Amino acid sequence: MLRHLPNAVTASRGVAGIVVAALLLTGEPSRWAFPVFALAMLTDLVDGALARALHATGELGRWLDPISDKVLTNITWIGLWGAGWVSGWVAGLLIFRDIITGVVFISARRSGRVFDVNLAGRVAVSLEATALGLLLFHGPWLDIDWQAVGSHVAWVCIAFNILATVNYLRHGPDALP
Repeated sequence: MLRHLPNAVTASRGVAGIVVAALLLTGEPSRWAFPVFALAMLTDLVDGALARALHATGELGRWLDPISDKVLTNITWIGLWGAGWVSGWVAGLLIFRDIITGVVFISARRSGRVFDVNLAGRVAVSLEATALGLLLFHGPWLDIDWQAVGSHVAWVCIAFNILATVNYLRHGPDALP
C-alpha cells in the first residue's frame, strides 16, 4: 500500500492546481491560493524522494510527475488570468509553450528517445514557479507590489523559454525528439 503513496503525492499536485484556480475564480482575492500553491510545489520535492525511499519508482510516476506539474501550473495560469491578476498574453504564451513541449515529450517517449533539458529550460521552470508564487502572494510585506514583480519574473521566464528553444534548435535534430 505504501508503494502507491509517492504517486498519490504527485497526483495531489495536479488537484491543487484545480483548487488554486477555484480559489482565484470565486470573485474575491483569496488568501488561500498562495499557501495551497506553495504546498503543492513542495510536493514536487517530496514525491521523488519518497518513491526512492520506498523503492516505488516506476513508469507511472515518470509520466504522472510532469503531467501533475503542468496541470498545477497551467490551471493556476488560467485562474490568475480569469481573476484578472495576469495578462492573457503571459498566461497564453506559457500554456502554449507547455502544450508544444508536451507534444514533443510524448513523441520522444513513444519513439524511445529522451532529450536532456538544457540549463535555460531548467531556469525557465524555476522562474515559472517563482512567478506564479509571486503573483499569488497578496500579503503586505516590505511595501512591495508582488503582482508587478511576479509579472516581470513571468516575462523573464518567457525569455528563458525562448532561449531554451533556440538552444535545442541550434544543436540540430538530435537535440529534439
